[in-house]
Amino acid sequence: MENILPKIEFLTDKGRVRKNNEDNLWASDKGYNGITSLSVFVIADGMGGHEGGEIASGIAVEYIKNIFEADIADRSERSPEFLEYMDNDEYLKLFLTETVREINNLIYENNRKKDIKESMGTTIIFGVQKDDKIHMAHVGDSRAYLIRGRSIEQITVDHSYVAEHIDAGLLTEEEAINHPYHSVLTRSLGIDSSVEADIYTRRIKSDDYLVLCTDGLTNMVSDTDIRDVVAGGAANTCNKLIDLANGRGGVDNVSVIVAWFQGDALKDCDTQKLKRKVKNGGLSGLGGLRLAPLVLGFFALVLLLVMLWYMFSKHI
Repeated sequence: MENILPKIEFLTDKGRVRKNNEDNLWASDKGYNGITSLSVFVIADGMGGHEGGEIASGIAVEYIKNIFEADIADRSERSPEFLEYMDNDEYLKLFLTETVREINNLIYENNRKKDIKESMGTTIIFGVQKDDKIHMAHVGDSRAYLIRGRSIEQITVDHSYVAEHIDAGLLTEEEAINHPYHSVLTRSLGIDSSVEADIYTRRIKSDDYLVLCTDGLTNMVSDTDIRDVVAGGAANTCNKLIDLANGRGGVDNVSVIVAWFQGDALKDCDTQKLKRKVKNGGLSGLGGLRLAPLVLGFFALVLLLVMLWYMFSKHI
């Protein structure tokens, strides 16, 4: 199978109102320790007074970045099971879950040591794409979208007061826009001693787009507008989305990662799977084609015997 790597853009901006940028993000398509068909994405929106949010989101992003950019030999000695995690879907999901828990512990302990009045915290989306699948761990109200053709799917579900009340039928989406608790999160990293990340998996196809963003974008720009800008396929997509958010007020920091999956490699995935089915086939399906020569030989023998019998009977 060919390597499947996206074209990646990522960008952050403090917006038009905030003095500091408490968002952090990082993405890489360089692969990892011999696994070349692997890319990594992380985006975090920090919260907390006195630059606490910037510190919290920075801890989250740097922790993940260090996992993938640390010295390979040293890392292999410390965690020889890592390659097995990367090559198995269930192990990879466990790796995402445990990584988010470790980041939560780091930020939580940092809050305890500093004994600050307003604890710092952060949202997170941490995604790993390998071959034609992407797995993501999510906490908070940063979002991941999958854009395919003219459709856009919000993959993640916000961990927020208004989202949970909308889901319960207690609020409409229109009521939620200006609700006083619009920005209140029900789950984030660093606030409690433990946290559970939601895990999502999607299969990707050629010409799919993955968008990860903070609420500085989604509070200003509709899903339809995000789809139209991204699916346009032009360069500087992140710049265009951020300009759109800032043009509508830019009341928060805005961060965006856009990954475009393209080329024959993704199309070849289904072909490779089909070849494996033929190779490993049994008596059913395409594997049954192995029996074709035997079946044809049998019928040819029967036909020959019938012809001989016919010729013999005419001469009697």
